[in-house]
Amino acid sequence: MGWTLLKMDKMKSRLTKKSKRDSVSTQEKGFSLPRLKTSDKFHVAFTRSDTEFLTIAVKKRTSQKVVSVWQSRGNAKEARRRRNYYTKLCQKVKVIPVRRVMGQIGGPHMSVRDHCLGGREIRAICKTMRGDWCLGTLDLSGNIMSTREGRYVQEVLMSTPKLTTLALDDCELDSETLDDLSKCPAVCQLQHLSLAGNRIQDKDSGSITRIIQNCKALRHFNLSHNAFEADGCRMLGQAIEENTSIKELDLSWNHIRGRGSIYISRGIQYNTCITDINLAWNGFGFEGCSAMSEALRHNTTLTKLNLACNRVHPPAMLELTRGICVNKCLLVLDLSNNPITPIYTTILINAIKKSPEMSLELLRLEKIVVDKPFVDTLTELRKQRGFEAVYELALPVKSISEDKMRKEIQAPSVFNMDPLKLLYMLKEKNRAQDFFRRINKDNDDSVSPEEIKQLFKESGVPVSDMVIDKIVNFLDEDGDGHIDMREFLAGDKKMRKMSRDTRRTGDDDINKYSRSFRKGNIDPMTFRLKVSNAPNLLSPVLSRESSTSGDSQRKLSS
Repeated sequence: MGWTLLKMDKMKSRLTKKSKRDSVSTQEKGFSLPRLKTSDKFHVAFTRSDTEFLTIAVKKRTSQKVVSVWQSRGNAKEARRRRNYYTKLCQKVKVIPVRRVMGQIGGPHMSVRDHCLGGREIRAICKTMRGDWCLGTLDLSGNIMSTREGRYVQEVLMSTPKLTTLALDDCELDSETLDDLSKCPAVCQLQHLSLAGNRIQDKDSGSITRIIQNCKALRHFNLSHNAFEADGCRMLGQAIEENTSIKELDLSWNHIRGRGSIYISRGIQYNTCITDINLAWNGFGFEGCSAMSEALRHNTTLTKLNLACNRVHPPAMLELTRGICVNKCLLVLDLSNNPITPIYTTILINAIKKSPEMSLELLRLEKIVVDKPFVDTLTELRKQRGFEAVYELALPVKSISEDKMRKEIQAPSVFNMDPLKLLYMLKEKNRAQDFFRRINKDNDDSVSPEEIKQLFKESGVPVSDMVIDKIVNFLDEDGDGHIDMREFLAGDKKMRKMSRDTRRTGDDDINKYSRSFRKGNIDPMTFRLKVSNAPNLLSPVLSRESSTSGDSQRKLSS
């Protein structure tokens, strides 16, 4: 049968249509449509059939796969190049390449934590990671770094724009390294920064303050296990007050006590962004808890507060409760490992029960024993608002009388006192010669440690042998274990000079948060407690609003 030109054209068109239908049907089996852009959807809306829609979708998915394949091939090629470069650097500086580093090259994380690497190994790693656009986390913790290695880390920061997490814990960073790091422009890109365990002292607080002020993207900052004291906390408190980016701040295991705790609390009071702060294992004591109570009255962002192991004794806890019951945003409070007795845990949870407007959800009292009324109140709160508490043990503790409770809460009144200030308080307005004769019972022209201990015992102030030893070491110049008249007068002169210097350096902060430090730093009325209405008790201290004209010993209204 002969084929004409017209028949051949018809047959070709039929075969072409059949092949198209077959290809489309095979594409439809197990096919998942990719996401299309707005422009693609607009184009598909005007297509003549579903065939053209599927054709466009398949082409788009194929192009995406091709791009991802080329990207992965390029990353693998770049990773191989960097591995070869790292090997050559190790050979050049005569060190063995670290297998863990070889496996992490080309990935988003580089961690050599606690590998005890030396300066040459760290230099090789930093030179290898320069310009790596995939690197997002660099962890060099546990490796000793000098100023030179610190500059290599800064070069990595400068050349790696996607690096947002840097951990330099336990690296023994010196002052020069910290100063260089704070002045590095690329440190502003970090979101997570950890400088824990570097023994950072007050002299380096300027560098830390500069980091807090300049890093507008910083969200998490770890400064635990360092050595910040009063002067360093003053600068840190000012930086915290002005910061508007940090969400989580860790200042645990430092030397924050006295004025330092007041400065940090004042920074938290005016801060508007921190939601989680860890202040565990410091020494806030009474003054710090008073300042933190005032901070909680004004702060509207803090949701987690950790004050574990902070010398929070019953008077400090009750003062802190005043601010907790007013705050409406705090969710988690940790008071673990503090010297709080079972009776005062019940006072705390009763105050929480009497404040339905507060949003506290979890109270941690680990290593603290509670009594049976605490458990009963906790059961009610669980049913009412889902409140939870973690405690050590519940014991059937018997209730005690009001007089006994008052004596117990007055006993810790010397917790925050220096032994020399205790002796100076007992001297009152007497002359040094008369005070010496008062202590010297046997009139042998010298004062023994036993006579000093007897003086405190007669005054009703319980002290330990360690306190007596500190007083004797301060006054005894020749080291014979006894204090004669000349040594006593010289010590009295030094004490008066120290007292004047302390007043010049700003005792107003201490006096504001501790009304008990007016007369020789102790006022017995400070620790007066009214137990008859315990659930409504929020503070054993004098009202801060009391006037300074002599009415400072006014009780709180029940």
